[in-house]
Amino acid sequence: MFRQVYIDGLLEKLEDQEFRDYAFNALKIFRSEPWSIDDGDTVSMPFIDIYCQKPKGMEINLIDWIEAALAWQRVLSNTMIYKFIQCPALAKKDANIKGNNQIISSLTELYSGIIKDSGFYGGNYGADGHIEFFKPPLSNNTYFPLEVGYCSSDQINTHIFTNNCFARLPYNSEYIVIFEVIQNYLS
Repeated sequence: MFRQVYIDGLLEKLEDQEFRDYAFNALKIFRSEPWSIDDGDTVSMPFIDIYCQKPKGMEINLIDWIEAALAWQRVLSNTMIYKFIQCPALAKKDANIKGNNQIISSLTELYSGIIKDSGFYGGNYGADGHIEFFKPPLSNNTYFPLEVGYCSSDQINTHIFTNNCFARLPYNSEYIVIFEVIQNYLS
């Protein structure tokens, strides 16, 4: 349901020539090389894995590519900022709620005085979990909805539209990345 709403909304926006040119230019830039985010030192992560990581053998569709490319433009323009948090273990499969909850819940201890609360509850609707900080780690937000493992752009966009932020732990990553939109691209 939500996915179709996002697809319909994007298709409607693409009817506008100016937006369409912008979106396809962003896509051209994004597809020109494998863009990654990094901490300027040792951590680097493919942006596509953050915005829409799919199971092996499953292709990323055009809608997810366009949404990831538009988000990448926000990163490049510093209207969406991010920070890495080292995770004590790699994410487990979504069905392993207990295992993922142990990993995510341990952040409160590992980052005592920084992370107020964290948990993983899984499921196919809403966030997979959350991370809550005592103080805003980036700009304004202290509560970050968390997506773990595979996801699509509509899940991330839901968090951006409702919270202006999200946290992401892709499969095979030793880091959670928290993002905050500091200037909405719709404004």
